[in-house]
Amino acid sequence: MGVLVDALKSVDFLRNEGDDVVQAFLLAGKCVDREKGEHLWRAGSVPHGFVIPVTGECKTVSHGPDGREFIDRFIGPGECVGLQSTLDGLSHPTSAEVSRAGAFFELPRAAAHQLLERFPTVRMRAIEAIGKMYRRSVRDREDVVLRPVPERLARFLLEHSCVRQSNGAKVLVHATQSEIAARLGTVREVVARTLSDFIARGLVSRSDSGLFVDDWNGLRDLAAIDIAAEGEGIDLATSKVRTARFYLPRSEAWTKVKQSDPLGCMDHIGDLSACERAGCPAAKEELERQRHAPATAAAVKTPVGTKADSKTSSKTNTKSNTTSNTKATEKAAVGSATPVAQSDQSAHVITPPADGAATVTATVAATTMSPRPEQAPSTPAAAASPAAARPKKRSKKS
Repeated sequence: MGVLVDALKSVDFLRNEGDDVVQAFLLAGKCVDREKGEHLWRAGSVPHGFVIPVTGECKTVSHGPDGREFIDRFIGPGECVGLQSTLDGLSHPTSAEVSRAGAFFELPRAAAHQLLERFPTVRMRAIEAIGKMYRRSVRDREDVVLRPVPERLARFLLEHSCVRQSNGAKVLVHATQSEIAARLGTVREVVARTLSDFIARGLVSRSDSGLFVDDWNGLRDLAAIDIAAEGEGIDLATSKVRTARFYLPRSEAWTKVKQSDPLGCMDHIGDLSACERAGCPAAKEELERQRHAPATAAAVKTPVGTKADSKTSSKTNTKSNTTSNTKATEKAAVGSATPVAQSDQSAHVITPPADGAATVTATVAATTMSPRPEQAPSTPAAAASPAAARPKKRSKKS
């Protein structure tokens, strides 16, 4: 629920609104899990409302007669798609397809109209958002016709860079080279060659965790844009919003999408302090974890000698138990011996006579002893045993 509320508060026309307004939108819609490749709607279909990605991502695409794809826009967590058709009621101009599986908040068209009538400030901001989308769309089409691919790609990387806005900035986009090519109106091979050229010139670098802008000023000069220009979409204010949106899904334990880890930024940049000061939530989370890691490790660390003492004590207890068990076993064996065995040990006694002549007296008391009542044979077979039939020995004198 927390990440859903944060996603709604990040939408352009709901940002800075009170909790009561966000709660009203929250109760009017529903959150649905979508798989990659699933269509939210197709081009030309009747609008049923707008969609806000929560933990997933989607893209709006158009397809030519030959099947070639043109990506109009990437929509991530906290952004809105389908707002224009929801307001004017006309059919969708493009298809909307899930590019990363996750949760999506869907608001029906009738409920959206009621809420916009109920909250006039939200309605005005929604109209402003539509105006920005229109200007961006016009500029994108001009870029495809008038700007070369290196300039377009440089602009794309800057527009998707993180809040750092300097050397080492991460490009916050989950897209393949083919998707980037479809977004820029070119083919994958051209994007691959251009990226390789940027890397060779030291403008960007590529790692397992994504793309990073290594030469911010050089890439900006190549894009031929003013970073502080109004409406360019790469000013500091929009970069903060973009970074917060990109790392929104980190606050929820979801498994369908593998989010990029901020450790990739640390491995590349070396220090996330500037990122934390700029307002990156992932950098703040990572540094807080590192600050608490030593204290947590010290709290759970086993004191020196404890392990050895534990082992010694365990060995002592084992040895004591073994000795006790052995003695108990011997005692039980002695106690369970038969009277015949006991008498056999004392049956032959050598008693020296007073005159020094050795006299051997064979005591036959053992053979004349009668068994105890509880040991008396209870069956005829036991009575006929060889021990019972053994003849008595007579004493001999020498």
